[in-house]
Amino acid sequence: MSLEAAAGKNPLTHIGKIYNVVAREIAEMLVGNVPEITAVQCLMVSRIGQPLTNPALLQAKLATREGFPAVELKGRTDEIVTHSLNRLPMLVGRLRDWRNRDFLISTLVRDTAGTTSMLVGSAH
Repeated sequence: MSLEAAAGKNPLTHIGKIYNVVAREIAEMLVGNVPEITAVQCLMVSRIGQPLTNPALLQAKLATREGFPAVELKGRTDEIVTHSLNRLPMLVGRLRDWRNRDFLISTLVRDTAGTTSMLVGSAH
């Protein structure tokens, strides 16, 4: 979920834009790599003065197959979330890379345009 405006902020330095991309990646990785998960809603909140890799809140709401207990997926979800947070500096580097910049900016705009939540994907 993003409460950020789609335009007018520098995606290289605006934490809300960066967290929006990371929240999407976390949700897609969870749905794509954990068969018991059918959908994910991911929310990230920053804290002023803290490093990017240390959000004040990171919440992933999971929808599971046939009522599978989400608590049993904690280990796998924690691994994917930790991996994504550790990649944050690389994401910022990709945003600085001009060749990828247009793609990433369009991804940011698509994520925030007309949506009210970050419900990502469903398993096929």
